Amino acid sequence: MSRKLGAIQSIIQRTDETVDSVTEIQESNTLLSEGVGRLNSDYSQIISSSNGMKETIETASVKTFLQTVKLDHIVWKGEVYASALGMTDKGIGDFADHTMCRLGLWYQDEGLEKYSKINAFKLLEEPHREVHRNGIEALCLIEDNRKNEAIEFFVKMEEASLKVMDYLDQLAGE
Repeated sequence: MSRKLGAIQSIIQRTDETVDSVTEIQESNTLLSEGVGRLNSDYSQIISSSNGMKETIETASVKTFLQTVKLDHIVWKGEVYASALGMTDKGIGDFADHTMCRLGLWYQDEGLEKYSKINAFKLLEEPHREVHRNGIEALCLIEDNRKNEAIEFFVKMEEASLKVMDYLDQLAGE
């Protein structure tokens, strides 16, 4: 009988150890579950912050690009005036038309894809074309020694340029 009693005590001891182990596992699972919950919450906050940063970076990128385009536009006009005054070796053929400058290339590709439904974008192409067309026409007239007529085209170039700048500002949200 003592053998049976020892076996029963051994079974009871192992059962107690198993119950203790199960309790420890349950406690570990509870801690693990709480940790996963915190991790999910932290992960959601990271994703939310990342999305906010992405939007901020995209907005800044567009604004920077549009500022660069405005600078290109001013430089292009400056080169037209420098050529008209004989201060550069650039000829009429060296001036890009409105489809080949940075703004024109963007307008036909990325800009069209992203901004085609925005009114300022729709209105931008015509004055942009006029800036280039009038600037080049003024240079042609100067080359033909028709400076007074060229001045009219410079005025038209500047009027169109103001519209381009305004539409670019509208696209940038300014």
